[in-house]
Amino acid sequence: MTKPKRSGCDINLVLQNLRAGRSGAIMVCMSARINSTEYMAAGTVLDAVDDLVASLTGDKKLLHTSAHRTQTGSKRRAD
Repeated sequence: MTKPKRSGCDINLVLQNLRAGRSGAIMVCMSARINSTEYMAAGTVLDAVDDLVASLTGDKKLLHTSAHRTQTGSKRRAD
């Protein structure tokens, strides 16, 4: 059995750069007309970045931002 190849890259630096690229693609999606060439290309970039992140870390949604949440129980009324 052969040993898997080890990458000499700094995973944290790679993820930081992928995060920046993903952010740029999201900015294009937000400003471009839906289904335009730019919109579709940016979507392809997002998919490619997510696939690469999944390959590197096993978590395809690692670079996805989460929704803002309210504090638990913030809507309780004081009795």
